[in-house]
Amino acid sequence: MAVSLGERKSGDVYVLLVSGFIDTSTVSMVEEKIKKLFDAGKYKLVVDLSGVEFVSSAGWGVFVAFLRKMRDKGGDVKLSGMIEKVAKVFTLMEFDSLMAAYGSEDEAVKSYNK
Repeated sequence: MAVSLGERKSGDVYVLLVSGFIDTSTVSMVEEKIKKLFDAGKYKLVVDLSGVEFVSSAGWGVFVAFLRKMRDKGGDVKLSGMIEKVAKVFTLMEFDSLMAAYGSEDEAVKSYNK
């Protein structure tokens, strides 16, 4: 399984575009990309998961780890565009009590301005 990563800026929010599978063989690529953004002082992050078919516990763990780091710097990690089966796991594991998820990237980006 593979993962594809892209990035774009929307105002002062950075959007990480992810597609494929986030599992034990690909999670290090996702973690490295988020770490580069963090190290560059980009603390407002939206992770667009609309192209992601599966997120393993290791993948969720990376998001939670950086959530704390980003919030400590006045930012956040917000998720967008999860397909139904990914969203079900997100809810079942109660990550919805930790981080915000939005139906679209646009909604997630706009949430930073509220």
